[in-house]
Amino acid sequence: MSGHPGSSLTASPIVGEVEANSPAAQAGLVAGDKVLSVNGSGVSRWQEIAMTLLQSPERPVALNYERGGKVFHSTITPKKVVNNGIALGDAGLYPKYTIVVQGVIPGSPALNAGILAGDEIRSVNEIPVVSLDAFIGYIAEHPSAPLHVEILRDDIHRSILVVPENQNGKGKIGVEVGYNMHLSPKEAFISSAYFNASMAKETFFGLGRLIREERAPKETVMGPVGIAQVSGDAARRGIPDLLYLIGLLSMSVGLINALPIPLLDGGHMAILSIESAIRRDLSQKTKGVVAYIGFALILSLMLLGGYADLSRIFSK
Repeated sequence: MSGHPGSSLTASPIVGEVEANSPAAQAGLVAGDKVLSVNGSGVSRWQEIAMTLLQSPERPVALNYERGGKVFHSTITPKKVVNNGIALGDAGLYPKYTIVVQGVIPGSPALNAGILAGDEIRSVNEIPVVSLDAFIGYIAEHPSAPLHVEILRDDIHRSILVVPENQNGKGKIGVEVGYNMHLSPKEAFISSAYFNASMAKETFFGLGRLIREERAPKETVMGPVGIAQVSGDAARRGIPDLLYLIGLLSMSVGLINALPIPLLDGGHMAILSIESAIRRDLSQKTKGVVAYIGFALILSLMLLGGYADLSRIFSK
């Protein structure tokens, strides 16, 4: 039995799993908690929680969450993990997803009991299934024991009796499970727009942290070497991850290009707006000075990226 992680793009802010001995576990969060706000800002999707925690290594993050109709407050300090030289926060906190059967092994207990690919797993012995690890772990702990697995198929709830095989003391039923992330075209468009807006906001927040010296350049900026490294890692993980990275890079380049920096498209639009407001063209001398300033800014950004790459390489 195996599982695959899902995307937090559309997940609701409900905790599905808390890693043992993690900062989230030490803060008292448990599966089923609904996060209401992060650092005083209300949240509606898990992505907002994940981005804040990722960008806060070894810095406290205040969470308000609901459990059993009551509101609680906790402070989580994500531990620092370094990936390709980039410092990220890891709180051991994961969202709740709908778990779906992606494949059934021929001749397995699951197939013999009537479990099919596409079935949504809702509970085992009336215990709600909130994560892949919880489901896999419960099955493993009950070899040769009859289990009542509640599934949802064609909008109908069904209870199926399945007896896990005893394989070296661990229960196995012979299914591959993952997260159900099916979206309609309308939902996909809305989620995409929300995701792009959120990533744009986080990009500017990241630049703000860099300017305020809250984070070092090597933890925030990547040059050609860093981009090549993460691209190689993404390609090795598979086409979906590589396409996701390409999309993020394209959006980042688009955002920078839209900034009012001379020589970039945003700079040209700013100059045209100024000329439209004053109802005359700027002098060639003024435009020349502005162009030199723009060139200096772009060169500084390129040098900063190169410096960040070298800092990560020589700090290993």
